[in-house]
Formats: sequence, structure tokens, C-alpha cells
Amino acid sequence: MTSRGLWILPVVAALFLAGFVANVVNHDLSLGDSIIQWTIAIACVVAFVFVRSQQRARVELGAFLDANRAAVLDGTARYRGQPITYATRLHVYDIVLSFLFVSFKLTSRPVVVGAPGSGKLRAGCTAVTLVFGWWGIPWGPIWTIRAVSRNVRGTKVITIGELYEGVARTAVPAASARLIKR
Repeated sequence: MTSRGLWILPVVAALFLAGFVANVVNHDLSLGDSIIQWTIAIACVVAFVFVRSQQRARVELGAFLDANRAAVLDGTARYRGQPITYATRLHVYDIVLSFLFVSFKLTSRPVVVGAPGSGKLRAGCTAVTLVFGWWGIPWGPIWTIRAVSRNVRGTKVITIGELYEGVARTAVPAASARLIKR
């Protein structure tokens, strides 16, 4: 999902909050409806913040790799405390967001295999996919099952070398697309 498509999350949150306000104004307030409206609004905001943070981290990694190419090639680079070499393996997790007839497939930021916090990232991507992925017709359920399966198995692995060479087997993060061999 590009930045253009991400706008749907705060819009959905605003619509559910507007529905809550309309129910309050019309004195048609029920506890069940209120809980559902607030839950959906909060979930949309959390998903928006999560996906945006992944986009920013992807750009940050791309900038780091561009600026530290020589250090990466000679094996002395460190990113967020992790040694980074040409052979460093990165996990990329899938995220699926769906809203009725619109579904989006996204990838998380690349994270060094075995790095602290990679389990939390996997869980976050899987949770967002389980909550928002299956709602789209027809691709939501199909993409959700595939994304959750890949996230659990950890099958999307790329290397720093593949990013530099431009031959990654999975979707190359947008910010790192300029890392093609010079």
C-alpha cells in the first residue's frame, strides 16, 4: 500500500467515531454499538500508526544501506546494534488490509534474522492481518491465509546482497529500490 492508499484507515476510524457521536446526539446509544464503534476506530488508528512506522523504518534502512555501502561490503557496518554484512539475512513479513471490495498487500520493514524485537514485529504483522485482512471480497481471505502462513513459517527472507544487486526474491522495499548495483 502506498501512502495514497493508507488514508483509508483514518477515514474508517473517523466514520465510526462520527457514528458514535450521531448515536449520542440522537439518544440512540447502546453499550454494544458503542464498544464496537470505538474498537473499530481504535484498531484502524493502531493499524495506521503501525503501517506508517514500518514505512518509515524501511526508508531509514534504505538510507543506512546507501550511506554505508563500503562498511557493509567490508563487514564493519552496524545497524541498530546488529552487524550488517553483504550476507546478512533479513525477514520481511506480510500485512494484508481489506475493506469490502478493496484489499492491500504490504510488507513490513526488513528486520535482521534473530534480531531482538523480530518476534514482536512478526506478531504485529500477523495480528493486523488477522483483524483487517479477511474483510475484502474476493482476495481478502485468500491473501490473509497466505500472509499468516508465511509470517508463521518465516519464509520471506532476503539478504543485503540481494538488495544491493536488485535480485531479491521478494518485494524489495520501496526505499531500497535504488540500491541496485552501481
